[in-house]
Amino acid sequence: MTLPVVTVGTHEAKPAPPVVPPAESLSIDVLVVDDEGDARDLLAFTLVSRGARVQAVSSAREALELIASRKFDVLLADLRMPDGDGYELVRTLRAREDRRGLARLAAIAVTAYAAPSDRERAMAAGYDAHVAKPVDTDELMRAIARVIKAARV
Repeated sequence: MTLPVVTVGTHEAKPAPPVVPPAESLSIDVLVVDDEGDARDLLAFTLVSRGARVQAVSSAREALELIASRKFDVLLADLRMPDGDGYELVRTLRAREDRRGLARLAAIAVTAYAAPSDRERAMAAGYDAHVAKPVDTDELMRAIARVIKAARV
């Protein structure tokens, strides 16, 4: 028995246009909050490689202290952390902004809790977007662009 020979034509496929802006155009200050070191480091590395300036911390308390002393364009926070979860973090942040008449910091929940109910709970707590772990870099970049644009309007 012999198998048929299939000849495949050669042609150059045009590369797809980039989904996210090039690294040099992502000039933003990002605060990453995650108690898991590997996840925190991966997010920070991903953002720095795209041109962002990143400060990464492991707790909600550290995040609130930094936000009080420094301006960020966007907050990326895990929802489940042992010493003050991401829900408490964003609720405290929103209350502080309201009390002091501060501009709203764009905030994205970055979490393994990805069910529709988790997304709804994050949005109700005060997040502007919800991105599931494991993080798809293109999805994260689109979410960042979207929430920053909305915060600047």
